[in-house]
Amino acid sequence: FPFSVMQKKDHPVFEKHDSILVGIDEVQWAGWDGMALYLGNSKGLYRYSFRKKIQKISPDSVKFLTAYGNKFVGVVTEKRVLIFCQGKLVKNIPVRSSSYYAQILNDSIMVIYDQRAVSVWNIYRQKIGEIPLKGVSNFTNWRILWSQYPFLTPRYADVEGDSLIIATGYQKQGDSTYSEIVIYHLTSQKVVKSFQVLGQVQRMWSFPPEHLLILSALNFEESKQYVLNLHTWRYSRLEIFHVMDMFPFDKDYSLLSTLFEGYEIFHIDHPDIRYKKEFKLRFRFAFPQFQTDLNRDGTLDWVMIGASGLMGVNDRVYYVYFVENRIQDELNHCLNLIEEARRKNNLLNCEEALFVVERALAISNYLLPESTQTFLKLREAIYQKVEQKRWLKQTTAKIGQYLPIILVLLIFFILYIRLRRKIDQNRSIPSAETLNFLQGEALFHKLVTTLDNLLVGVTRKQPERVQAAAQEIASFRKYLMQKKVRYEFLEAPFRWRKFYRRLLFQLICVDFLARNYLWLTKIPLLSSFFPKRLNMRKEKLLQVKVDFKNMIEEAKTDVVSGALLPAIDEIQRKLNQPNIIFRTRVNVDFPYRYFPDEILKFQQVFYSILENSVESFGDLKSCPERQNIIEVLVNSTIDELKIVIQDNGKGIPEHLLEKIFLPGFSYGKT
Repeated sequence: FPFSVMQKKDHPVFEKHDSILVGIDEVQWAGWDGMALYLGNSKGLYRYSFRKKIQKISPDSVKFLTAYGNKFVGVVTEKRVLIFCQGKLVKNIPVRSSSYYAQILNDSIMVIYDQRAVSVWNIYRQKIGEIPLKGVSNFTNWRILWSQYPFLTPRYADVEGDSLIIATGYQKQGDSTYSEIVIYHLTSQKVVKSFQVLGQVQRMWSFPPEHLLILSALNFEESKQYVLNLHTWRYSRLEIFHVMDMFPFDKDYSLLSTLFEGYEIFHIDHPDIRYKKEFKLRFRFAFPQFQTDLNRDGTLDWVMIGASGLMGVNDRVYYVYFVENRIQDELNHCLNLIEEARRKNNLLNCEEALFVVERALAISNYLLPESTQTFLKLREAIYQKVEQKRWLKQTTAKIGQYLPIILVLLIFFILYIRLRRKIDQNRSIPSAETLNFLQGEALFHKLVTTLDNLLVGVTRKQPERVQAAAQEIASFRKYLMQKKVRYEFLEAPFRWRKFYRRLLFQLICVDFLARNYLWLTKIPLLSSFFPKRLNMRKEKLLQVKVDFKNMIEEAKTDVVSGALLPAIDEIQRKLNQPNIIFRTRVNVDFPYRYFPDEILKFQQVFYSILENSVESFGDLKSCPERQNIIEVLVNSTIDELKIVIQDNGKGIPEHLLEKIFLPGFSYGKT
């Protein structure tokens, strides 16, 4: 059906073509495979092409003809099924004389029905399997259906992935008629599931990714519709009346054709919300024939052919309808309205957002039934925002005179917190000398020994021993109170300052108890209390020692793994030069550790040296491969860490060697 767009009225119409007289009477079946037209009647099968004109290719009476995608044509005769593709016979399948129907499902699978079974075939190869019919009548009523409604051709099977869904027939149960639906697994070649639906199945269409629509007719005026979930193999019934046929329209949308009324479009999960279009004349009906992009918007539209009469051929007048698919445009418009409403709502323009939501609800109609709940929830949320806005206005009116002061204080508080956090991040921990002194035998071990001597002196009432212990504790306290040590801890991050305060507080308490031992023990009530307080301070100091040890272990970093190796990885990742070879030899007997602030400095130094080595090679594109080598040698002992970085580049000119250690002097690109 060629068509064009009229320039003046800007709408698509069919182009006018002259008919071709082929000289065959009473044609009952016709199909097109992209190269030739196949015509069938009770006298045989004919093929027409533009080159060879009309030819009779089989004298057998044609029972049924099926076509697929303007590529395949299948013809059912008395004893065989012929399959044509692009003007050529690709398969000749011998079948039983009782065969009456065939359907090509895709480019490789077809099914053939006869009175005994449904056989599954590969178009280009051999038979896949067979499903026997057990006490089920065949679908001979499709012949009546075809004579009554020539547009309504049966579709009894569909394929989804590795599963074949087949309607194998129907049977009477009392006053009702039930159709048998079978799920056939192509790989295992066996039936995996079967169930029954009310009515005589006439059509089934797959809706990717996991739905199948089944149309089951009770009579020519009433039908039942089912949606089969191909993931769970469960089906649900749709309450839609006077349906003649259904077709996939757009993703999860179906185009529904009703007798005498027109067509409807509905969402497969929400069939109650539908877009309806009535025909102009009462006795008019139309069915989709093919899809193409009519309005050039990137989505397929339906071309429909209908008639004004039903029974009389002479009274029948054919009409052409175009159903333009604007679902995606309207979806995008509705989604834009949702985003606009949310944006206005976030900006506290609640009244305007509410107005936009009402517009979106009116436009969405059948297009976004699942989003209707989203609209309603959004509208409820906006109502809550309106109430919050009213409360905010009332509260602001009450405290309006204090609001500027509160904002200024809040800004200062935020700036203070951010500044304090920034300063804390830039602080460095105490020097290695101080920390080595604290974590060695100089402080904690002697402190515990001194406290033990103090307790022994108190228990045995030896003032000289208590006095000696008090002097040692006082010396430790004075060491921590030194200006250098105090500033190192006060300029350190928070956890180090907290440790310093805890340690200093414990020493001050112990020092106070030791210096006032003589008069404290003279008081009867305090004489028994004094040893308990000293034991408690001892336990506190031991806990401080454990916490300090954990802090040291967390802060220590190996200079090789924390600075050197990351610098090598970073320079290789940044340059990504295949003609530079890195050779690394690491011999670490003793892990040489530094603290985080020093590790960062070491990493920066190593990166700069490696970058200078790369720059010494000059233009890497002109250098031959496998000639540029950078060697990194690492050797460590308990007393020394030695790192050597050397390359075979051109080196630094001699007149610059005496300047390279001057502050601010730079040689190279960076």
